Amino acid sequence: MRNDTIRDLRIWLAAALVGLLAQGCGGGDRPGAVVQTRSGAVQGVEREEVQTFLGIPFAAPPLGALRWRPPRPPEPWSGVLAADEAGPVCHQKVFFFERGEEDCLYLNVWTPDPKPEARRPVMLWIHGGGFIVGDGMMGTDGARLAERGDAVVVSMNYRLGALGFLAHPALSGEDPGQPASGRSSGNYSSGNYSSGNYGFLDQIRALEWVRDNIDGFGGDPARVTIFGESAGGLSVCAHLASPLSKGLFHRGIVESGPCHFPFASLEAAEGQGLALSGKLGCGDEADSDLLACMRSRTPGEILEALPPNPAFAFGENEPSWFPVLDGHAFTEQPTARYASGDFNRVPVINGSNGDEGTLIVMLSHEYQLAPLQRSQYIDRLLYLLGTLDKARRVAARYPLDAYERPGAALSEAFGDGFFRCSTRRVTELLGRHVPTWSYVFDYSEARSGLPAVVELGAHHGAEIQYVFQRPNSPFTSEFSGEEQKLADRMLTYWTRFAHSGDPNVKRLPEWPEYGSSGADLVLDLDITTRKGFDDETCAFWNELDYARAPLGEYLQARE
Repeated sequence: MRNDTIRDLRIWLAAALVGLLAQGCGGGDRPGAVVQTRSGAVQGVEREEVQTFLGIPFAAPPLGALRWRPPRPPEPWSGVLAADEAGPVCHQKVFFFERGEEDCLYLNVWTPDPKPEARRPVMLWIHGGGFIVGDGMMGTDGARLAERGDAVVVSMNYRLGALGFLAHPALSGEDPGQPASGRSSGNYSSGNYSSGNYGFLDQIRALEWVRDNIDGFGGDPARVTIFGESAGGLSVCAHLASPLSKGLFHRGIVESGPCHFPFASLEAAEGQGLALSGKLGCGDEADSDLLACMRSRTPGEILEALPPNPAFAFGENEPSWFPVLDGHAFTEQPTARYASGDFNRVPVINGSNGDEGTLIVMLSHEYQLAPLQRSQYIDRLLYLLGTLDKARRVAARYPLDAYERPGAALSEAFGDGFFRCSTRRVTELLGRHVPTWSYVFDYSEARSGLPAVVELGAHHGAEIQYVFQRPNSPFTSEFSGEEQKLADRMLTYWTRFAHSGDPNVKRLPEWPEYGSSGADLVLDLDITTRKGFDDETCAFWNELDYARAPLGEYLQARE
């Protein structure tokens, strides 16, 4: 009976996610402008008084021999490509529903005017989803952000899961035959390369496409802001650290990115890759026959060989698909580069939400019909922290008796340690070298796009709807009253930053730079600044040195 209930619940959740995906897509469109790109002409549609171009290929389909290869530019086309429908999402599993295709490297552009008197700043959105789910249109239609923020907005898909982040000795030793992603700037090596970061290279290819084509849409290629949430926020941090991203963007906004979390070593990630090839029945030797065997398998077979856990953070027996410290895209841990100052120095906004842990713990427990029990608390902390001593210290800091339920204790501990204090540490490192602003989104009545069975508060991802001005609700398409005021203020801060590299504008409360003030901007119905609020908590987490239990150690320990 319990399995049937879980199945019904997951169907319900999947339907809710499909509803989110449909937001912003609709009728009433009129034929739009025609823009010439380097690969061919595209014609969009006019939607909400914005020129909208959907489903533009920015890379060749990563099929067959191009699976697990760096992305290549798309083949040119003749005639005019209809850019009126979003391209397929990348292959993934949402709860127990598979969706998407392997041919998925498409992007979307929203512009107020392709031929303006002066070019507008560009904002490229990188979606979240733990590097295993999500797409560039998941509740983030960019029309309102473009029109109300006077910017050109871009979103894209990138390869996910094992198709996007598989490392394997055979792949690491494979010669791609040409510079990765077709770059001629020398940032890529034209010889052997390491594996594991194909989804990240897709993001770079999208940035290259913006550099080469966005002026035709009215965008300024010298004012590109990359922004993203969760895995998308961590991706922004990765671009700050990667030598391959140098010069491709000029500002960064990190929304709830756990950027302090270390990347797996190539050795550890390749160990997971060997496990995958064995599960596929392709052996575990580094030879061409093995790769031909792996490339002959369907995306579904690859996904099921080592399926990720939809609970993201708490899949103890599940593989984790994540950027890899490969010596190529990433030569050292991002935080080490921030500390040394050897990173892509651009202005940065870095923030988190007041209740980061609630949604993720709900996905891991309540949505599995298995609310966290008192007896499981130490085990959950042990999984997160790596040692029993650290788990006990955190349990003493967040004692179960102080909370109405065990899940609330785990939510606060996880949110503090892996988001809020992680954000502060990264902000402090960046702020030594570049202008940096910090925020806490703390509006506790923020809507959730999923059915909430526990109190979520200012949950993980809650701020996105206000930036894009699209409520997480099937019943309304616009905010009203004080919520609309909050959305307008957030959009203004974000887009002012994209325009000038500084989020401040006279009509809004001042947002002090973190390096000189140590203050966070608190985003709520009343916007305030706050200094020192988390000092004691973050001192505890920093002293705990919790990031010394990296993903690599976990992967090496797996059988």
